[in-house]
Amino acid sequence: MQISEVRPMVMRAVLVVTACCCAFSALAQSSDPGMLPPPRKVHLPPDTPVKPYWPEIHLNVLVLDRDRHPQKQLTKQDFQLKQDGAAQAIASVTGQDAPVSLGLIIDTSSTSQPYRQQIADAAIALVKGLPPGSEVMSVLFAEEGFLDVPFAPVSAFDPDYVVRHLESRGGTALFDSLIAANDYFVGHAHEKRRAMVLISDGGENASGHSLNDAAHSMLTPRSPLLYLLGLPNEGGKSAHAGEDRDRLKNIARVSGGIVYAARKPDDVLPLANQISDAIRSQYALTYTSTDTALNGQLHKLEVTVPHGGGQVFGLPEYLAPSP
Repeated sequence: MQISEVRPMVMRAVLVVTACCCAFSALAQSSDPGMLPPPRKVHLPPDTPVKPYWPEIHLNVLVLDRDRHPQKQLTKQDFQLKQDGAAQAIASVTGQDAPVSLGLIIDTSSTSQPYRQQIADAAIALVKGLPPGSEVMSVLFAEEGFLDVPFAPVSAFDPDYVVRHLESRGGTALFDSLIAANDYFVGHAHEKRRAMVLISDGGENASGHSLNDAAHSMLTPRSPLLYLLGLPNEGGKSAHAGEDRDRLKNIARVSGGIVYAARKPDDVLPLANQISDAIRSQYALTYTSTDTALNGQLHKLEVTVPHGGGQVFGLPEYLAPSP
């Protein structure tokens, strides 16, 4: 599985987690409709309930054709899956129109402030593009990450709540927030098709964890497919713009995700729409691992579509649960 950067088509760690960006009317009520609900601090569990499902694995993948368009009509017979070099029997493939568990992780550090409206528009487009029956959770982060909305039905989405909660401030704890968000996601998502969208310029200056820590946190048998929507980063004029963009590429490389890079503010919404189309088109491959040991071992994965080609994005490897 590969990684690359996508640009607009011609239109071109237990972490304390609380108040974020994407919202749901049923969860956003308060006594004064003009006031935001108070933040709720939630300590994410150090363990997730992945073990009871072991050794069944849901592997989320996206297949792009030679023109970079999602392949939408693939079946179980079109895929080949190997684990540690050995062919695996795919039990089922869940594809287009099936519900999705979506996680939004949105950077609200000070460098994202110029793009507040673009971020809100992107979040709204991503949620509105989900198939019926989907669910959404959202995390906002600056110098620390906050969970505002646990998983809730997409039908309860309130777009106005997004804009009201995007307040830029402080530094950027990208790695810490990604780890915490994925831990929560894996432990609470209900759907086989799983996607997480990180909206950020790639800045990092406040985490206690490293890129390697964040990478390992994504290597669980039920992690979502990661999409990274890269903000313009001060029009590319920042001294750290190249370093920040490379950071997003490195996160995508180790997680099997894909970067959609905005070069200017007007790119953000078209790229969000491309990601929305990709999410609707991704597949969940369900199989039972032939190695059932609870030993924390790293297993290599390889997914191919032999007939018709295509570039496959998805976890390149995963860590078996520990005892």
